[in-house]
Amino acid sequence: MSGADNMTTKRKTEPSAFFLSFVGEYVQVITALQMLTEENPEKALPLIVEGVIMDADESYIYMGSEAAGIKQAIKTDHVVFVQVLEKADEVEEIFSSINKVKKRDMN
Repeated sequence: MSGADNMTTKRKTEPSAFFLSFVGEYVQVITALQMLTEENPEKALPLIVEGVIMDADESYIYMGSEAAGIKQAIKTDHVVFVQVLEKADEVEEIFSSINKVKKRDMN
């Protein structure tokens, strides 16, 4: 096996930068896919997906949760932007929902 063949094989077996950076992370993925909303049916918005990236290959990003496993896949050709999100724990979510209650509703 020549040195060039060995480098090609090595590159294929090494995890990608995407894989190393995002697999196992809770992320938001913005896609090039467009959706119409009921509020404004004339303006298309990008499809945005949130979840844990479970795996990725050249064709798809596989998403789901640690508890449920892979539940969806996004074709990599449609991905525009990926960012890691801080997943709020349950206590923060409870406090956040309490803060959203209007003062007049509390009376």
